[in-house]
Amino acid sequence: MRFAGTGAAVLRALLAVLALAVAASVAASVAAPAAAQALQGAYVGLGAADGMRLEIDRDGARFDGALIEADGARRTFEADALGASAETVTAFGGERVYLRVMPEPAGATVVIAPISAEGVLDAGRTRALAFRREGLDAPPQPSRYLPPPTGPTPFFDARAFVDSYPFWPPLSASWAYEAVEPSLRTLIRLYPLVQTDLLWKLCQSPRRTEGLAEALRGQGVVCETVVQALRAAQGSDVFNRYVRDVAAERAELLVALGCAENYARNDARCAASAQDTARRAVSMETAGTVLARYR
Repeated sequence: MRFAGTGAAVLRALLAVLALAVAASVAASVAAPAAAQALQGAYVGLGAADGMRLEIDRDGARFDGALIEADGARRTFEADALGASAETVTAFGGERVYLRVMPEPAGATVVIAPISAEGVLDAGRTRALAFRREGLDAPPQPSRYLPPPTGPTPFFDARAFVDSYPFWPPLSASWAYEAVEPSLRTLIRLYPLVQTDLLWKLCQSPRRTEGLAEALRGQGVVCETVVQALRAAQGSDVFNRYVRDVAAERAELLVALGCAENYARNDARCAASAQDTARRAVSMETAGTVLARYR
């Protein structure tokens, strides 16, 4: 879909808004749309969309949907199918807007871009709203959450990264992962559930980075395997179990990282964590074996 007067600079600005505005979503992503049938059913708003609800159904090459605001106002729309996404120009609140709904690993992103009388997208007033599929378990509130980096960074705290990346866009996660101390990235790879979840995020980045190649090494999978397997599990009890199991292993990893970063600690918790890490170091568990358990 094209709009008169919409230049490359406006489109780049719009994409920048998309990349950063979904940081509060659960497993949010602005890249790699899910399978076409994934955009179906009810979704609940997150972050800036808290209190909102999205309902959408597909019928062939068309979507029928409704965006329910926090105050109960119901804005219905009809949209064309663009791959797995829904796209239309409609009127919201008396204003003409470009609306796009994109499926995500655990929900959907709704982009609302006002259109001027000249047919130009207003990137400055564009909203990108994150929604979680109704019925999915949400991860617990992270204790060390940091906002997503907006570009490459020289250093990133390992525990803050592990707590925060599920809420970030994939490219931000890639930048931060590469900024984690190498020895601590090695420690992260010993926790296969977290490593699988991290790969799911990194594999959806619009850029393939050196960090992604490192994260995939020895895991017995390629990006397409990870993304397709977890998307296929969405909306099921299996996927909810996966989310819970990742959260439990993430808690264990955070203890191990804390002990590794503070060599002076010599308490019982770190001793137990060291034994667990040693066991993991000789384990044959990989992202490939993890995915096999959640089919």
